[in-house]
Amino acid sequence: MFIITLRHTLIVLLVALFFGEVMAEKHQISDSSDPVLRHFVESATEGNHSYELELIELKEKQIILFKGGFGYPSFKPAKKFLTYIKEGKDIHFYIGRGLGGSVREHKKFILSVMEKCKDGKTKTCQVTTYLDGQCSSMCTTLFLYGDKRIARDDLSANLGFHRTTMVIRGRHFPIQSPSRMARYFSRFDINQDYLKENKDIIFGVPNNGFHRMSGIELIESGFTQELSPLLEGSVYSFLRSFHGIQID
Repeated sequence: MFIITLRHTLIVLLVALFFGEVMAEKHQISDSSDPVLRHFVESATEGNHSYELELIELKEKQIILFKGGFGYPSFKPAKKFLTYIKEGKDIHFYIGRGLGGSVREHKKFILSVMEKCKDGKTKTCQVTTYLDGQCSSMCTTLFLYGDKRIARDDLSANLGFHRTTMVIRGRHFPIQSPSRMARYFSRFDINQDYLKENKDIIFGVPNNGFHRMSGIELIESGFTQELSPLLEGSVYSFLRSFHGIQID
């Protein structure tokens, strides 16, 4: 019996490694002011990146908890997660710590989330994004696509921007100018004058470092509309303070 169990365990682990998907552990919800209709988690490793996603669907809204980053080889695991998000119901997207990764996969994911709040050209619900930790590189687009954006009023919660470079023999060579990076970010509902005037500061750092934007700079740049003391760097306080959910 032990040999069979061990063999089965090894098979499961090999399958998980092959497909890059491992189920994450759910937060145990002990109390909620709004009935919980669905609770689903997913985590995966893609190339040199890994992510964790958790969906809590309530009667009046749905919450997505995110950390990590989407890698390069495939988008299949997150594609499965997206099927669990309901259309036409407000989405609250929480970023604990975002490490960046593939430009294509991050953009695919957040645009797919935003599509859940559209019926053709008609807006059917709102996506609110929350920044509660470091959010670097392509993670910044996950936050900026939000219809409403709320950040923790703390220097440790920040957006990290860098200039896109290519690494050859340990040296970083720029492949996109700050002006080109600024044109990409001009699609977002931010302070365009601030972006234009500060593009060399925001996007001038090569990708072995970051320009980190937090606090009042997030407000002045228009990258967030609100700084909240209710965000305390903890998913527990976020769920309790914003959504009346207690977890063990």
